[in-house]
Amino acid sequence: MRILIVGAYAAEWHERAWERALRELGHETSGFALRDYFAGGIGGYLQSRFVVGPTIERLNTDIVRAVRSWRPDIVVFYRALAVKPQTLRALAEGGSVALVCYMNDDLFGPLGHKSFYRLFRASVPHFDLHLVLGREEFLPRPEISEYRRLGAPRVQSLRQHYLPWLHRRLRHRVPARLRSDICFLGHCEPDRRLPAMQALIDGIDCRFRLNGSRWREFGRGRPWGRWDTSELQGEDYVAGINGAKIALAFFSAWNRDSFTRRAFEIPACGTFMLSQRTEAMREMFREDVEAAYFSSPEELVDKAKYYLRHESQRSRIAEAGRQRCLSAGFDIHSRMREWLGALAADRIPAMEAAD
Repeated sequence: MRILIVGAYAAEWHERAWERALRELGHETSGFALRDYFAGGIGGYLQSRFVVGPTIERLNTDIVRAVRSWRPDIVVFYRALAVKPQTLRALAEGGSVALVCYMNDDLFGPLGHKSFYRLFRASVPHFDLHLVLGREEFLPRPEISEYRRLGAPRVQSLRQHYLPWLHRRLRHRVPARLRSDICFLGHCEPDRRLPAMQALIDGIDCRFRLNGSRWREFGRGRPWGRWDTSELQGEDYVAGINGAKIALAFFSAWNRDSFTRRAFEIPACGTFMLSQRTEAMREMFREDVEAAYFSSPEELVDKAKYYLRHESQRSRIAEAGRQRCLSAGFDIHSRMREWLGALAADRIPAMEAAD
């Protein structure tokens, strides 16, 4: 099939990773980069933020032209917040192209009122299939039900993944600058990760590595305020995970996440994962068999101390987590097969009825 992906194209592990995986599954792909439209300083930023203005009109016109020119079978809108309902209606004319939306944000959480979701909310009924993370654990009603309330005809839960070509156990020795006893490689939010990291640093004398956006912003008066917390990406990110005895997993309170892509990347690298305890995580990785969990800063410190002292148990759990990743369909190719299968199952009855 011919699959066009419309998205920001700002990071290698998002739209480009989908393109690569789909090509490796035998599909023809192309990309439409929205980021290019908003590179014009404050004007571009404001139009992106409030999804209004001449740039929004131009990119929607260009999307229609690109689809009619390339004639894909499927268009995937990867968190494409600037797409207008009218654009989707125009693309749907004739019924020859399937419109799929992937949204990894929590549209119904604390940030759901933001202005940049305005067009997206109005566009929900016009997609053939919505792919969402499925935050049933934290929502008063399942996320899928919330999408249906907005008029979505079909909603499918699609969890995140690891990239087999990137997230793997390294054969070479990790450079000393990227080695640690305990690491967290991810962004900072003013949530439970702040007291948790403070408790770890206060309670354990070991080598820490903390890398990701906004740690400096929330580092005033904290030990990491003096550290180099710049983000690690690509091979450095993988080396940082491989070089740690324990890799932590915290989940966004703003997005009400109960898992994140880091929960698949860490065990795929063969590193011991110590994660926030959620039902979703315990369902995917058996507790104290394939991963370890904590629910409070005190439990985090106790678990970290224990597993730093017990290397054989730590190694056994890390290897079991890696094997779970390899066998359970947590890789990107398996996730692509999931949504393609769901789309096919949904469209075949409609095609038969048309015949």
